[in-house]
Amino acid sequence: MDKILSQEEKCKLIEEMYEWLIRIVISIGLGFQDAQDMVQEACYRFLCYPRLRKAAWLTKTTINLAFDFLKRRKYHLPLDTCCDIEADYLQPWEVVHRKNTLRVVYRTIMLMEEKYRVVLILRYFRGLSVKEISERLGLKENTVLSRLYRARRLLINFLT
Repeated sequence: MDKILSQEEKCKLIEEMYEWLIRIVISIGLGFQDAQDMVQEACYRFLCYPRLRKAAWLTKTTINLAFDFLKRRKYHLPLDTCCDIEADYLQPWEVVHRKNTLRVVYRTIMLMEEKYRVVLILRYFRGLSVKEISERLGLKENTVLSRLYRARRLLINFLT
């Protein structure tokens, strides 16, 4: 069994993992400021509970906090601005690469049939649930799920 970490050991672990945790949260889809908030909250919890002793707990808690924040917020950044927010943190070539990738994905989505394009945009860019999409479009939930599945498959085929 692992030994219980002292506060000093926990602080050292946090210092070692901090930037990596920020990058994980940014990759989930949050901006730099929100990523800092999520990592800070996870670190605070890690330091407050004396019996915690694993770096994995810190990582998983940070990820869960980020996903919870996204669910609560029900807000997704517009496709063309999501790289601008994290531009201060990323290297210039990373920003350019992400913007180019987003442009390719966006153009690919715009080439799809309307029935697939609409469900993808409502689900992933507007953050609507399957139930909300089915109500807005007047479709059955299973139809929405099928269209989402087919749209994702088409997107993968176009991009590979």
